Amino acid sequence: MFREQAKWAKEGGVDFIVAETISSYEEASLALQAIKETGLPAVVNLTCFIDGKTRDGVSIEDTFT
Repeated sequence: MFREQAKWAKEGGVDFIVAETISSYEEASLALQAIKETGLPAVVNLTCFIDGKTRDGVSIEDTFT
């Protein structure tokens, strides 16, 4: 799904892609990989819960590695 959307965006002539309000680290990683494949710059916004972790249990600190 991410590859298809990123491809459409590139074909549409966008300058960069923003993937936002993603609460799963794994999902954010997949989105970023798909965007990178297009060669476009990317911004990926992660959300976390009160415990400071993503939906799949990754700490916010660990998402920066």
